[in-house]
Amino acid sequence: MGKVAKPLLTRLLTKPINYLYKKFSFESELIDELNMIDDLPSLSGYESVQTDGQRIASSAWIVPSYAFDRVYGGAYVVARFMCELMKRGVETKLILYSDPNVDTKGVEEYFVKTFGVSPGILVYGRHDLPAVDAVFAMNWESAYMALRYRNTRRRIYFVLEYDPGFYQAGAISAIAHESYRLPLELVVYGIGLARYIEREFAVKCHVIPITVDSSVFHPPSHELKSPPFNVFFYARPRRARNGFSLGVAALRLAKQLIPELHVYSAGEEFNPKMFGLDTSWWHNLGYLGREKTAEVYKSCHASLVFCFTRATSIVALEAMACGSLLVTNRSELDSWLTNDGATAISLPPHPNTVAEKLHEIWENYPTYREVARRGQKHASHWEWNTEVDRVLRELGVS
Repeated sequence: MGKVAKPLLTRLLTKPINYLYKKFSFESELIDELNMIDDLPSLSGYESVQTDGQRIASSAWIVPSYAFDRVYGGAYVVARFMCELMKRGVETKLILYSDPNVDTKGVEEYFVKTFGVSPGILVYGRHDLPAVDAVFAMNWESAYMALRYRNTRRRIYFVLEYDPGFYQAGAISAIAHESYRLPLELVVYGIGLARYIEREFAVKCHVIPITVDSSVFHPPSHELKSPPFNVFFYARPRRARNGFSLGVAALRLAKQLIPELHVYSAGEEFNPKMFGLDTSWWHNLGYLGREKTAEVYKSCHASLVFCFTRATSIVALEAMACGSLLVTNRSELDSWLTNDGATAISLPPHPNTVAEKLHEIWENYPTYREVARRGQKHASHWEWNTEVDRVLRELGVS
C-alpha cells in the first residue's frame, strides 16, 4: 500500500509553522511548564496519609474547568460519583480551576439535566475555599492543590488515568508520577491501574472496577448481518496514547485482506481523506454522546481500542458490554480484561499482526462471536451501585 501524501497546503506551511513553533510556541510551553512547577506546594509537613476516621459529611472537588467541555469518560465518572455523595446527604462543592471565566451556569445545567442534582460551584481564585471534611482531586495537578488545602481533615485522590502518560518524558511527567506518592488517600477507577499503583508505590487503594451503564451499553436485540464486516475504531489523532497511526495502518492493511470491511471511527473530528482513507468504507463519526456511541458499538462485529498508558480505556468495556468483540493492544495490566483471549483479543502493537487477526476474526466469526458473548458478560459483571456503595462505606460515607 502506498505512502500517504501530505496535502499541498500542509507541505507549503510545514516549514514556517515549525519555525514559529520553535521560535515562539516552544518557549510559551516551557513558560507554562515553569509556572506549573513553580506553583507546586512544599511537601514538608505531610509525611503520612491523614485519615483520622472522621466520617464525611461535606466535601469539595478540585476539577479543571475543561473537564466539562465534553463530559464523557473520566469526567462523567467523577460527576456521577459526586452526585452519589450528594444523594447520601454529603454537602458537596465543585471547585473549578484553570479558567477564571468558566461558564459555571452551563456546568450546573449539565449536572441538573444529567443527574437531577448539582453541587455548589465555585471558581478557584474567585471564591473562598470552604471548610470541608474531605477534599477530592481528580488529576495530578489537583492532587498537589489538594495537598495544600488547609480547611479539611482528609485529602482523597480519585485516580482515573495514569497521568504521566499524557506527557513526553521530562519534569512534568516525573512530577505527575510522584503525585501517587503524595500523602493522600487513593480511590482508583480500574482494576489494572489500581494493581499497578499498589505494586509500584506500595500503597493501598480503594478500588472501583470500571462499570458500564447497562441501561445504555447492552447487546443489540438481533444478530448482526454480515457482510459487511463492521469494525469500530477509537480514533483520536491528537492523543498519541490511543495509537491512531497504528490503527490506521492496520485497518488499511485489513481492507486489502477483507474487501467487505467497513470502519466506523469516533472519538475526535478529522477528515479521513487527510490520512489516505477512502470515505466509501471509512466513516468518521467524530464526537458522540453515550447513547449514539452505544448504537455504533452494537452495529459493529469488532471494536479496535488501543490504550498505551497503564489505565484501561472505559471505551473498551463499553464496546464489550454492547456485544462487540474487543481487539486491543497487549498489556500485562489488562490480563483481567482479556483472560488469555477468552473474553477479548490482545495483540502486540504491529499493523500486520492486527490486520491478520481481523482477517482471521472475519473468516471465523462464529467462533469469535462466542468470545464476544463471554466478553459481554465479563464487562457487565461489575455494577456501579454495588461497587460505589462499598467504597463509600470504606471512606466513611453512610
